Amino acid sequence: GWMISLHRYRSRAPPGIAKKNHSVLLCHGFASNRHSFDLNPEASVARYFANEGWDTWIVELRG
Repeated sequence: GWMISLHRYRSRAPPGIAKKNHSVLLCHGFASNRHSFDLNPEASVARYFANEGWDTWIVELRG
């Protein structure tokens, strides 16, 4: 009966960087949530991978 959700960051590779064929799945730890990967647009792990050509997903285990 648990609810989980996925949040997607589509690949936004700039010209010269090829879109990757695989995806990245980020999963937070025990005492955090999906926002830990995208707290600040300047230092976002999720946006970094998307900008590098990866289709990036964050699983939210806390509902």
